[in-house]
Amino acid sequence: MKREILLTPGPVNIPNELWRYAASMHHRTDEFRAIVQDAIGSLQRLLATNAHVYLLTSSGTGAMEAAAANFVSDDELVLVVSSGKFGDRWGEILSAQGKHFELMRLPADERIDVDSVAAEIDSGKYGSAMLTHVESSTGTLFPLQELKSKVSNDEVLFIVDSIASIGVEELEMDSLGLDVVVGCSQKALASPAGVSFIAASGRALKKASGGKKRAYYFDLTRYTDEFKVGDTPFTPAVQTFCLMHHNLKALERIGWDNTRERHRAIASEFVRIAEGMGFEELSRNPSSAVQALRLPRRLEGKGFAAAVREGTGYVVADGQGALKGKIMRTGYLGLVGGEAVLDFVEKLARLMATLGYDTEPAIGNEARERFSFYKPLLSRLA
Repeated sequence: MKREILLTPGPVNIPNELWRYAASMHHRTDEFRAIVQDAIGSLQRLLATNAHVYLLTSSGTGAMEAAAANFVSDDELVLVVSSGKFGDRWGEILSAQGKHFELMRLPADERIDVDSVAAEIDSGKYGSAMLTHVESSTGTLFPLQELKSKVSNDEVLFIVDSIASIGVEELEMDSLGLDVVVGCSQKALASPAGVSFIAASGRALKKASGGKKRAYYFDLTRYTDEFKVGDTPFTPAVQTFCLMHHNLKALERIGWDNTRERHRAIASEFVRIAEGMGFEELSRNPSSAVQALRLPRRLEGKGFAAAVREGTGYVVADGQGALKGKIMRTGYLGLVGGEAVLDFVEKLARLMATLGYDTEPAIGNEARERFSFYKPLLSRLA
C-alpha cells in the first residue's frame, strides 16, 4: 500500500516508529491500571482542572453523547451554539435522546457576535449551553474566555466540545468556569482514534446524580468507582490507551505552551503561503487546529481533495455539506514537521498547474528557515 501522509484535521499522521508504544497487555493488571490513572492526571493538567476525568472507548462523538445523556435533564431547555456541522451534532444528539434545545447558528464567514450569545444565555430560558471550541468543518475558534466574561447567569451548565482544540488552543477548564469538557485521542494528542474523555466538574456530577440516564454503556456512574483504582467498567481500547498515555507524557515534557506555539506558527505560515496561491481562509475567527481554505473558484467542484491525495501523496480533507467541493481543510496536529509542509506546498502548486491554475508559492528563504526549525515531533516522542 502506498505510504501517504495525513494533513487532515484528524485522524492524524502517526509514524510507524510510535506503534511500539501501543502495548499488548490485559486491562485487568496493575500495569494497565497505572497507565489509566497516569493518563487521567495528564489530562487534568492539560485542562488545568481538578475535575473528574472519564476515559471512554469511543470516538469523540461518543463522549458528546455521554455528556448529553449524563448532564442534560429531560425537562430543561438547552442552547446549542453552532458554527458548523459538528456544532449541529450537539443538537442531533439531543434530538435522538428526546431532549429539548434551541439552535443558535453563527456563520463562519462573519465575526462571532459574542454579546448576542451572552445575552441569549442570560435570557433565563436555558439550563445548559453546549458549545464547540473549534469547529473543524469551518476552522472556527469560539472565544470562550470573552463569552464567560460577559455571561452573568451562573446557573447555566457550560458543556464544551474540545475535540479539535485540545492541545492546540488554550483551554483552562477551572479558570473559565466550564462544567463539562469532551475531547478525544486522534488529533493533537497524536494518537489513533478510539479513546475519548469527559472532564466533569463537581456541579455537573451533582446534577447527573439526580437525573434519569438514557444510557447503559455511557452511564458515567458505572465508571466513577472503577476509575478510582484505574479500572474500566468495560473492555477498553488497550493499545490506543497505551499510545495516548505515552504521547501525553512526552508532550508534557516538551511543554504544552511550546506545543501550542508550534501549532500556531506552522498554521499561520501555511495560511500566509496558501493565500498567496489563491486560497482564502473561510473563517473570520480562525483556529490554529484546522485551516479551512476556500478553493480558487476555477478549482471548485473538481474533486480537489482526491486530486491532492493522488497527485501529492498528502491527504487533506474536503468540505462537508454545502461546503463540499468548495474548501480544503488541513491540520498539522500530528507528528508532521515543517519540511513536510514545505514539500506539500510545492507539490500542491505543481498539481494546481496541471489543473489549469498556475501559481507560485511565495515561500522565501525566511519562511524556509522557520519551517525547517520545526522538526517532526517524532524525535522527541519516540
